[in-house]
Amino acid sequence: MKLHTWISLLCISSILFIQSSLGLAESKGLKELISMEQDVESTYQGLVGAHLSTEGFYENVIYPVNRGGKAALNLDYLREWERGNSLFHQKRYEEIKQKQIYFMEKTHAAIHALVASKLNSDTPSELESKVLKNLETLDSEFNKWSLAKNFVGEGFEAVQQRDRMYPIYDYFVTTRELLKDLGEGPGRLEDGWRLPKWKRVKGGTGAALSACYLGTQILTRELLSRVNRINPLSYCLPESVVSGFNRTVCYNSTPFTSGWGLPSLLGNVADFKGYDVQVEGRENLEDIPLQASADRKVVNLFLPPHRSEVGDALLLGKLGLPHFLMFSNPSAYAPHPWVGNVLASLPEFISVGKWKGYPPLTPAEKLFKSLEEKRSPNVINFPQGFVSRMGEILPMHHQFEEKLIRPLIQKGYEVNVVPMTFEVDSGHLSRSGGSDDLKIRAKFHPPLRHSTVKALVELEDSSLNRVFNHFMSTFWFEKIQTHKELSVEELLRRTRKNLSPKVKLSLCPGSLLDAL
Repeated sequence: MKLHTWISLLCISSILFIQSSLGLAESKGLKELISMEQDVESTYQGLVGAHLSTEGFYENVIYPVNRGGKAALNLDYLREWERGNSLFHQKRYEEIKQKQIYFMEKTHAAIHALVASKLNSDTPSELESKVLKNLETLDSEFNKWSLAKNFVGEGFEAVQQRDRMYPIYDYFVTTRELLKDLGEGPGRLEDGWRLPKWKRVKGGTGAALSACYLGTQILTRELLSRVNRINPLSYCLPESVVSGFNRTVCYNSTPFTSGWGLPSLLGNVADFKGYDVQVEGRENLEDIPLQASADRKVVNLFLPPHRSEVGDALLLGKLGLPHFLMFSNPSAYAPHPWVGNVLASLPEFISVGKWKGYPPLTPAEKLFKSLEEKRSPNVINFPQGFVSRMGEILPMHHQFEEKLIRPLIQKGYEVNVVPMTFEVDSGHLSRSGGSDDLKIRAKFHPPLRHSTVKALVELEDSSLNRVFNHFMSTFWFEKIQTHKELSVEELLRRTRKNLSPKVKLSLCPGSLLDAL
């Protein structure tokens, strides 16, 4: 290894040691983390014992309001439920914050020690340059996260949550690449996990055909939208004819999210990669209208948690909805700004990223426009706003009700909420670099009918203004069973397996890895 490389690593290690030393009072130790985890579980069991879990919420709030309307709302029970669940989630979010702080700091120290142990005079210069570039990226993302690491929980603006979550995501993506360069850590799936060749060919062929169909759809619709901006028909046809034609074209029309569109592509990709996808609870959708109606303004909000960028997307391909509108970031599907803007221009794609398409509408404006065109009553939204990286169940966006549900009700829409659970393994420092468990599950749970949603959103008591958010968060915590939040023990196991066995503790200043 070159002398300047050694000097750089020693300097970085010294800075890292100073940062970690200064942050010892803020970062909890393993025993404290385990104690916090036990306290969260004990608090939840207390809710169950006091009949303040989601089961109690259904029995004392949802079912009575479904039968008797807002007049049947038990405000005394609701206040007691909110006090208990508010305390529960405060403890949860503090635990999430402290786990992130502890494992981010320990991971960063371990990576620096690992790089110092691996690079030597025999390391090819090209590999050394690549590793050090990735290490520089990790330092940058770690510093960004350090400035925003306390923005966990409710009440923070979306920009603050973004400043915390994006660096964590980018950090572990780069970590995976760096470990591969060093020949360590997460790699490819073992041969025993691979699909028979004919299944891979079948899935790959289907994915290729779906991609061609989607590409044709997107380009065709972009061309038509450009022609429509000129709107030559308006100069020679009555307005009633033009608007009638547009209604006929728009009605229940979401080619991107139905038929051979995105669900087909994602479903074939899931088959190609060997995922075992199952969707349950479709019988719970029998009493809500999944098709747009000319004389009825209905919106069905499907609300799943967002804990895996790949697994969650693949589950969308198997939901079996006839068509739907989707809130999403175009960058998750498009590698280039031009493609992203074309994608964001599609009426059923409601962009929450920087690419807004044409016309550049806000997500709410785009939603209302597509609903007025009767494209679909079904809307899929990940209300947390960000995908978690370490298996956390993140809080809902603090303005979700205010910016989405309340305006829909005010505009006269009948709003049904369908809680969903996605059972997807976290890819955090996993053996495969993605989901180690290829069995992924989605479930539709019984809907919250419009009468209940309206009653909860329009509560005048300011102490109850987060009841709906807390209900959804408690619901996900309860109902996600196979792949719950990663425990301290599991996070420690994954960190040890990928990093600490490769490093001599003496290489890390101050023995920062002793706890690992």
